[in-house]
Amino acid sequence: MLNFNNEINSTNITNFYDKTCYTDTADTDNTTELSNSNSYIKIIGTIQDGGYPSLGCQKKCCKDEELWKTPKYFVSSIGLVIKTKNTNKDKDKVKDINKDSNNEDIDIAPKIYLFDVSPDIKPQFYNLQKENPSCKYPTGVFLTHAHVGHYLGLPYFGREALNTKNVELYAYNRMIKFLQNNGPFSQLFKLSNIIVKQDLSQNNIVKLEHGIEVESFLVNHRDEYSETCGFIIKSKTTIVLFIPDIDNFTEIDIISLIKKSTYAFIDGTFYNEHELPGRNIKEIPHPLIFDSIQFFKSKLSLEECGKIYFTHLNHTNPCLDINSEAYNYVKKNGFNIVNENMRIDLN
Repeated sequence: MLNFNNEINSTNITNFYDKTCYTDTADTDNTTELSNSNSYIKIIGTIQDGGYPSLGCQKKCCKDEELWKTPKYFVSSIGLVIKTKNTNKDKDKVKDINKDSNNEDIDIAPKIYLFDVSPDIKPQFYNLQKENPSCKYPTGVFLTHAHVGHYLGLPYFGREALNTKNVELYAYNRMIKFLQNNGPFSQLFKLSNIIVKQDLSQNNIVKLEHGIEVESFLVNHRDEYSETCGFIIKSKTTIVLFIPDIDNFTEIDIISLIKKSTYAFIDGTFYNEHELPGRNIKEIPHPLIFDSIQFFKSKLSLEECGKIYFTHLNHTNPCLDINSEAYNYVKKNGFNIVNENMRIDLN
């Protein structure tokens, strides 16, 4: 079920202040979160690494002063929120959260997992936290690769800012080593702000709470500092494909991946080759949306094409304008441009 409403129903959430699902130091307030019990995925960023508006851009796309004052778009990222319940036998473990509860099932604080940690991490995590105020910081992060838009928010987990404790890192080996061997990221490991939970090079399947599973796979992309991967997030009812960055779709079995998915969020960085005059677009290869539409229409049914949501849009991409010919062309052909705050319930 999709929910495009950006507003949070105040009757569903009570003030829970600083209780945290990650430490044993939660306050002993009797209030609880009353938000929807479903686990869900939320799109918290849709833009290419450079952001929108983009540094130094003097084109029409970035000249709107309101965009600079109040950004509406954030760098590509996904939040996975897993709502958890404890059975009656576990009441003692959560008595600080529901001290006076006599219910058989006890709501405890959700767990938040981030897929990529962008430079826009502050408003993005706030977006998730305002719906789940008992979560002080993420449980874990899954990283696709070492290009700036996908990991540069990590330093905000350090002691200069949020000072997280044991946030779980899921990444491939080169990505892990890159972070461990280069500051300021290396300090995050020394201070246990983050810990390596699973090297995806050794085991590419991660089993999370409530039967939710994340599978990773390598994709072809510019790998200067790390591998590049995509993710498949699976619940009992829903399969979500996430490939924000790739050079082209012809070197992986993208058709099979889309057919197996309920939703497919895939690289739509550029609409066509004319967006960056003066730059050689071959140096920053991405599948062009216009070409991708022709490719997928020849391989998939109309219903299957409707699963596809283009994401990771460059600030020059005309599809950011819902009144543009490019946006209308995408929609007319049965495809989608992803919306910030799009929500997918998982159970």
